[in-house]
Amino acid sequence: MWGFSQVLPLATFRDPSNGYLYDGDQCEFGVDVTIHSPFQSSELFSVARNFDKPRFNWTIRSFSTLLGDMYFSDTFSVGGRNW
Repeated sequence: MWGFSQVLPLATFRDPSNGYLYDGDQCEFGVDVTIHSPFQSSELFSVARNFDKPRFNWTIRSFSTLLGDMYFSDTFSVGGRNW
């Protein structure tokens, strides 16, 4: 993730009760790489002002036990836009 020096504290990752580890000390990571063709038009969203609620938190419990290929958060609003 660009711009993030730390996404998850190591202590949180290592705590078995959080569900990131299985079989004692095993974990599995995946990544989707999507290559889009050059776009014809674009939209710029510039954050040049302070928002009332600039953060959206999405807690995914027992991450290592999830079976689906994709998961989506509910729609949330920041800066007058729905994401």
